[in-house]
This record gives sequence, structure tokens and C-alpha cells, in this order.
Amino acid sequence: MNMPTEIKKKPLRTILLAVALLAAVAVAGALLAHRGAREWTTGSEAALAEFRRGLEAQQKLHSDEAAEHFARAAELDPDFVAAKLFLLPVLGGAEHEDRRKELVEALGAAESDRLNRRERFLIEFHFAQREDPERALRLLDAYLEDQPNDPFALDIRCNRQWHTREFAPAERCFRRLIEIDPNWVNAQNHLGYLAMSQGEWQRAEEQFAIYRYIAPDLANPHDSLGELLLLTGRWEEAQREFEAALAVKPDFCPSWKNLVKLELLNGRFDNAARVIEGIERDGLCSQDEVRLQQCGLEVWRAFLGNQWQQAWEVFRSPLCKDSHGEAAVIAYQAALRAGLEDQAAAFAAELDAHVEKYEHDDFARAVALHLEGLRLRLGGRPEQALERYEEADSRLAYWNCEMGYLKIANQVERWHALTALGRTDDAARALDHLRTVNPDIAERWTSRPGAADAVADAAGGERSGS
Repeated sequence: MNMPTEIKKKPLRTILLAVALLAAVAVAGALLAHRGAREWTTGSEAALAEFRRGLEAQQKLHSDEAAEHFARAAELDPDFVAAKLFLLPVLGGAEHEDRRKELVEALGAAESDRLNRRERFLIEFHFAQREDPERALRLLDAYLEDQPNDPFALDIRCNRQWHTREFAPAERCFRRLIEIDPNWVNAQNHLGYLAMSQGEWQRAEEQFAIYRYIAPDLANPHDSLGELLLLTGRWEEAQREFEAALAVKPDFCPSWKNLVKLELLNGRFDNAARVIEGIERDGLCSQDEVRLQQCGLEVWRAFLGNQWQQAWEVFRSPLCKDSHGEAAVIAYQAALRAGLEDQAAAFAAELDAHVEKYEHDDFARAVALHLEGLRLRLGGRPEQALERYEEADSRLAYWNCEMGYLKIANQVERWHALTALGRTDDAARALDHLRTVNPDIAERWTSRPGAADAVADAAGGERSGS
């Protein structure tokens, strides 16, 4: 695939020489990684081989494959504690709830004196993270002070800095992780998203190109670049990247979900339905994922057909259970338009309870703030609405398509509030910023005044499949 035009203008020979050297170092790193004695505590070579395959799948973001390998490793050696620990976070879905409980119990009963230091730390950190996050952080700092080159612990720190938006420290951390273990290719992915989250689109695109160059046999580099292109409105290029990802790995669920998003954004609901049908028929995503994709489709379709009550009823049906993102924003507006203020308020209270329970879930908190802003703006209180929108914006970043589009929609709502307040200069600056991110969406979502246009115009007026 040709390099994007913008990247061709850069001194790529220098970049590619650097990554070629990095790839060579990665081979040496791979050889060294397998020499350590008691790197993982198991008496079964077969179990250890399966576990390493699981780690490789994890780096590729192939969670289903990783789960299979970790589960097989635990079967081959029932005392292989690390296999159970790594299986836990990749074993998703309600159907595995009992198995996850078993794993937690097994980890709690593990005999720590037979484990190595890394394993003891990882288990202790796991339980501390669940019960006392501050203690978990102290454990991490103490361990890394003594073992600064352990990539597993360093990855935890990098990801924590990423989630707490310490962007500069996170970037330094991921670059150090790559120096320590060049095989840790997912760090390359994070570097791209770190740039993207700050709106540094050119730098993010270059980083994803490097990631793709280093890992040409992976689907995820194409998917990550595709997300950037999807978010910034370069939809034809985005589709090519998602299709390239699926050519590498036909069951790569994230790219299928992004293709659905692409169809929804363009109002091609029949096309979206066909994609979802194929996903379900061929088992390309979990049943929960299929259900949530169907939820989004039906909520969008009803809303853009001006069927407000139907959109709300779909959202409150079992089809949309545990949906707290885009569909929630659309359905909330539908409820307000249908005159169902009490029901909308009840849902907002449910979301507030979720936010209270999961206090570190910035996305859910941003959704709650955005919904409150909508209620206030549509109720003729733009000044108070603006406060909610600005707080929501501070909790949002261009990390992925779902959060990125909520950030755009929230900024559109901020533009509506500024316009209603007569702050024309501030409104113009807000619109200019939107145009630098996604000029097509900026034009669609601010093309006419009125309630909730940011989502109502999301599909550009095209109401049926093509």
C-alpha cells in the first residue's frame, strides 16, 4: 500500500532506516528473552510454549487467540499461575463470568513462595488494583525502583500515565519500553494514539506508518491508521485501511466495528445492517458486540427518521443493555424531543450512579456531563450548559472513534451554546477548531441552528442504504 501523501513529504529514508535497525534489534531481543531462567514458573515446556504464544497474540491485540493460548497453558499445567493471571483480562463476555471468578479465587490461593518476584508482584498488584488503587501504585513504584527494566511492570506504568493523560511522561515511558523490549510493538501503537489524542494528526499518521512498517503482518496498524482517517473525515482512505486489516486477519473485530461506524456516519443503514449480519453469521465478534452494533444501528435509524419515541424505546430494550456511549447520547435527545423528560432524567440518574461507582471512567462521566449540557441548553440555559460542555471536553480526547466523535459532538454543542449567548468571536474560534479536525463533519453538524443538530445531522441527511 502506498504511503500517505503527507508522509511522503517527510524524510522517510531516515525514519525507515531507524525502524529497520529497530527490527534487527527486535530479533536479538527475542532471542535474549527466552534465555532467562525461571522467567515464568512452570515445570511444563509445552505450557510455557503456549503461554508465550499467548503473549505474542496479546501484542497483536488478538484477544481471542491470547485467551485460547493462556487457557491451554493453564490446562497443561494447572499450577501455572501466570497463565491464569494473563487469561483473566482477555476472557471477556458474560458467558465467562463463572470462569473469571474461578481464576480470581485460584490467584488468591496461589502459594507466593513458589513464584518468582515478577509473578508475586503482578498478582499482588492485581488484587491491590481491585481493592486499593493507591496501594497498587506504591507497589508499582517500589517494584520498578528495584527492577526498572521489567517490561511488564513498565507497561503498567506507561498505560497508567496514558489513562491519566500525562501525555509527555507516557510518551517517554513507551519509548523506554521499546528500548528495553523492541518486540513490545503495542507501544508503537500507543505512541500513535498519544499524538492523535492531542490532535497532532500528522505526527500520529507518521507513527502509525512506522508501526505498520515494523509489523507488516499485523492487522492492528491498519486499523489504528484507519481510526485516525475515520475520525478526521478521510473516509475512503479509512475504508481501505480497515479492509487491509481484514485481509491480514479476517476475524479482526475492531475493524468490522469501524466499518459499521463508517456506514452509520454516512447514513447508509442498509449497508450497516448487512455488515452486522455478516459479523453475526460468521462469528467475527462476540454476541455482546453484535448486540451493541445492532443497538447503535436501530437507535440511529429511528432517530434520523424522526421517530423519537421508537429510538428511546429501542435504547431502553435489552438490545442496548450496558450501552453508555453514542447510542445513549442519541437516545437521550430522542427522549427530550418526544417529551419524555421524566424517563430521560431517570436514565441520567442511572448514568450518574454508574459514574459514581466507576469514578475513574472519564468517558462515562463525559457522557453524563454532555447529557446534562443538552438538557440545560434545550431548556434555554446556555450559560450553565456551556459549563457542562467545557468540563466534558476536558475529560475527552481523540483516543478512538467513539470518544473522538463524542468530543467533536460536544464541541459542536459548545458552539451552539456560545452562539446562543451571543459570543460570536468565541463561537467562530470553536468552529475553526472543528474544521481543523474534520471539516466535513463541522459543516454538517453546524449547518443549521436548532436543537441537538450535532447528532441529528450526523448522517448528512442520507436516510437509506445505498
